Amino acid sequence: MDVIIPYMHGNYPDLKFALRSLEKFGPEVRDLIIVGEVLPTYINPDKVVFIRHADCYDDKFKEKNQYEKVLSALNYAVNCDIFLYMHDDHFLLSKFRDIAWYDKTLFNKFISLNPEGIYRKTIGNTIKITGNLMFNFDVHAPMVMDRASFFNLQQADWNKNYGYCLKSLYCWYIKDRLESKDISDLKIRYPSNQTDYMNQVNGREWFSNDDLAWDDMGEMKHFLTDLYPDHSRWEK
Repeated sequence: MDVIIPYMHGNYPDLKFALRSLEKFGPEVRDLIIVGEVLPTYINPDKVVFIRHADCYDDKFKEKNQYEKVLSALNYAVNCDIFLYMHDDHFLLSKFRDIAWYDKTLFNKFISLNPEGIYRKTIGNTIKITGNLMFNFDVHAPMVMDRASFFNLQQADWNKNYGYCLKSLYCWYIKDRLESKDISDLKIRYPSNQTDYMNQVNGREWFSNDDLAWDDMGEMKHFLTDLYPDHSRWEK
């Protein structure tokens, strides 16, 4: 299976540990396709397919940018019928299962957010297509997608400010043949200590983190290194 990662260059080595988790717990990978503006220096360019695509720092079009990065990968990999879509901050904790994970509904997520929040606008755009009862599939976990169904997303107007929840919209188009499971999303957002991090991820199959969680004391780095000590095949 090919893996497509729409990557946005940042200050922290999340991708390194996401790939180590993929190596340890993920499906057999044929091509690892990273799409972004800059390939991290710790990645071996001879071991991945790197497609250069501009990053976007305009909040109105960040969702569109991720969508277009996946399109770029699919236009390159014409024989890629099934792929694993993941981000650089998706960390697997057990053997990957081909399940579309969701956390309640999009409407539940919508009403929980700040009315002026950027992502609330993205969810609102999505709800206008899917309706209030659509599940929130945009949790921080990898998802298996198929090429033909992904191209259904072209029906949406991606020039609309703040775009759409990509995974939820994808799942709405294939909802009649979807194997899904409800789970509480987990993104570690603030600095803590390794014991607290371990308690948070205990018993889970995946988790994520936020840039704010990378503390000056190195607790997050030590935590991820302890979880994933072995280099992946894609590192230098």
